[in-house]
Amino acid sequence: MPSTRSKKSRRTVSLRRSVNSISLSAASKKRGASHDLSARDEKRMTLSSGNVFADLGFEHPDEEFAKAELVRLIGGRIAAKKLSQRKVAVLLGMHQPDVSRLLNGVTTGYSIGKLTTLLTSLGADVEIQVRFAPRKTHGRLSVLAL
Repeated sequence: MPSTRSKKSRRTVSLRRSVNSISLSAASKKRGASHDLSARDEKRMTLSSGNVFADLGFEHPDEEFAKAELVRLIGGRIAAKKLSQRKVAVLLGMHQPDVSRLLNGVTTGYSIGKLTTLLTSLGADVEIQVRFAPRKTHGRLSVLAL
């Protein structure tokens, strides 16, 4: 039976699985577990560009990376305030299932502007800084959390 998920949705699920396996691997290394990689595993590794969305071939990887970072900050703020998804939904004027999807990394339908508005509604100050890069033909987008 063919999958009903979109290609982008399948990438998001695959990305979450990849990130989770990387996190588990890093956590086990912190605990002192040793992992020996076979030669076969080493050949399959690919060095990351630093932006997983670019590595996976997303059309606008910088934007996707920025949105993911903003969602991470939203989730952190919700956790710090110990709010339930239901309370967050009321506070932000959303439905609880939409809050759940957003916190699970589904950013489809959310612009960077909307995500920054959600952050300010949760009590965060958001600054936008623009610098012109004289030698670049195309600028880049990034999120810096202080």
